[in-house]
Amino acid sequence: MDFRTVISNLISRFQDQSVAYGLMGGFALGLWGVGRATIDIDFLVARQDLARIDTIMEELGYRLEYRTENVSQYRSPIAAFGEVDMIHAFREVSMAMLSRAVERDIYGGTAKIRVLLPEDIIGLKIQAIKNNPKRKDTDLAGLSPAAEREFQELALSDALRRDLDHVRSNRRHPFIKDGCIDSDAFLAFVQEFNEFTGHCARPFQPISDRDMRL
Repeated sequence: MDFRTVISNLISRFQDQSVAYGLMGGFALGLWGVGRATIDIDFLVARQDLARIDTIMEELGYRLEYRTENVSQYRSPIAAFGEVDMIHAFREVSMAMLSRAVERDIYGGTAKIRVLLPEDIIGLKIQAIKNNPKRKDTDLAGLSPAAEREFQELALSDALRRDLDHVRSNRRHPFIKDGCIDSDAFLAFVQEFNEFTGHCARPFQPISDRDMRL
């Protein structure tokens, strides 16, 4: 996916059409300084804006592949434009998340994008795992019972705590510059990482939202 082109096209149109949105998922975490490889883009959007969003996505060449009360998934026939997923905000909790979203500078301050707060991004991830427990294997790196016990024992180790304290005090965060999050560095990393690994468009899979109560 050409993240720069896709994001630039979307946010400019969202702003022009006064669409209420907030970036979520792996990309959003990166803009908060938590690097996570990702191959698609996810937004929380106000459900009342879906008609305008449909028009925007159609103008950009996307097809609406799947829709429920809670989610919409758009997919472009052009690999560089990839898949864009929208979670619908219309209940009190999700509308509050949208209201808390903050603007972050991207592309050297030439553009701004609204991003959900980290705690809200985590909440949505937990909700996704609840809706589809199979995601735990990829989102939480599923472990065998024996491995889980080993990690639990290790977590209680004083030696591990000392090692982690040492690493924490000496590490250099690649997305922090002069004490601030370098959004451009993260965007460049994701773009180059996906080009390097040759990520291909994954088979389409509808979002499971049977227990969505946001």
